[in-house]
Amino acid sequence: MDAIRTGMEFNGRVWKEPRGFIKILELIFGICAFGTTSSFSSAVKVLYNCVVSGKTEEKTVVYDFEYPFNLEKEPVSVNACNSSSATIVLGGSYASSAEFFVAVGVLTFLYCLAALLLYIFLDKLYRSRDSVSTGDFIITVVVAFLWLVASSAWAHGVSGVKSATNGVDLVSRLNEYKSDTGAACASCLPAGEPNYANLNISVLFGFLNFFIWSGNVWFLYKETAWYKNAHPELQQPPPPMTGSVPGMAPAKI
Repeated sequence: MDAIRTGMEFNGRVWKEPRGFIKILELIFGICAFGTTSSFSSAVKVLYNCVVSGKTEEKTVVYDFEYPFNLEKEPVSVNACNSSSATIVLGGSYASSAEFFVAVGVLTFLYCLAALLLYIFLDKLYRSRDSVSTGDFIITVVVAFLWLVASSAWAHGVSGVKSATNGVDLVSRLNEYKSDTGAACASCLPAGEPNYANLNISVLFGFLNFFIWSGNVWFLYKETAWYKNAHPELQQPPPPMTGSVPGMAPAKI
């Protein structure tokens, strides 16, 4: 504890250093990644042509879905014109990949805050303790790998969500389904497609985070004892300049 107190000193130059500047980028893009995923909600609309008292009436049914995309719990009426008709689920469950992606983003956010506080207020401790800089390097490697895994899994999950919730495929499944009474979806058509923009952006943010964290690995490696021991010449101060420079006349006093 005393070592931390004595080593605490504000380092305002951290914003200009690669490790500090990149850490800010990691913080921002991490928030963007899990924010665009966890806040997502949309809906798919199906238009039903219902026959009521010999007259055809149009009825639009909205099927909502949102994070964490557990579509197994979203029932869809096979024939919305008949309240007693059978139902099917909107799709499968993509909660595991979505929640894992968000969890990586939240952990990234928390670690970036902790690392920035370390860089700013405990820079002497960071540079004097090899274990601290090495730990920062190892954690960065692990987080970069987690971003790659989470982004790949979530990209596959987004593809599944799109397949389960787009209007054309949903209507096709409704028309193919037969209830116990043999009634299928009566004249249903897609009436509105969901907006998947935020889901696409979240995947892009995920892979962008992977590239940023991977790029930061090199700069943090240069802070470790491994790099310093491999390049001892970088730790030695330049020799003092003595005598005259060849090709130049000595200065006159």
